[in-house]
Amino acid sequence: MSQLIAQIGAMAIAAVMIFQIAVLAGAPYGAYTQRGRHPGVLPLAGRIVAAVSFLVLAVMAAALLARAGLGPLAGADPTLLRPLWWGSLAVAILSAVANLRSPSADERRMFGPVSVLIILAFVLSAGSAPSPF
Repeated sequence: MSQLIAQIGAMAIAAVMIFQIAVLAGAPYGAYTQRGRHPGVLPLAGRIVAAVSFLVLAVMAAALLARAGLGPLAGADPTLLRPLWWGSLAVAILSAVANLRSPSADERRMFGPVSVLIILAFVLSAGSAPSPF
């Protein structure tokens, strides 16, 4: 069960990663990200934030999958995975708070539920994971 939960969570993270790639490439979705400050195409600084977000999301997905014994970090040393997993959960919680409190209604509607789903995947995968961490 933990593998299925982790895979669903990783797919949700992957969807957000695809969005970040689109924004980085110049898609006019600024109203849906970064508090909606730049409707349309993000300026260079906003695109840099999207690139960093993409990398953070990739680490989060790998940590979530590793907890279930899947993905590129499966079988890695638990002393590495434990803080990576907990840090990823913390980022997921902070992201959810930011998304749910965003002044952008578009961002709240689109990423609020996705953020909550990602947190649930982390929490539920921890409760049923065979991993030693």
